[in-house]
Amino acid sequence: MSWRLRVVFSLAMVIVLPAGIAAQTGDTYAEEYDLYEKANQETNVAQRAALIIEFVQKYKKSQLDPNVAYLYSQYLDG
Repeated sequence: MSWRLRVVFSLAMVIVLPAGIAAQTGDTYAEEYDLYEKANQETNVAQRAALIIEFVQKYKKSQLDPNVAYLYSQYLDG
């Protein structure tokens, strides 16, 4: 994936994702989102990967799964 496409996708997520937060339901959504944001903001690649793995292990089914999958794909791309 080119860096331009990543930038566009990231900007779209910054605009769209927060707008949908108010509509989310579930007891753990706020915690899930906090962990997702922590992983998204992490600059150390190894720590980012660890946070992504922690998210997947802790939240087996999450509304944020597509977002976490994108972060993981960035990790795999290097």
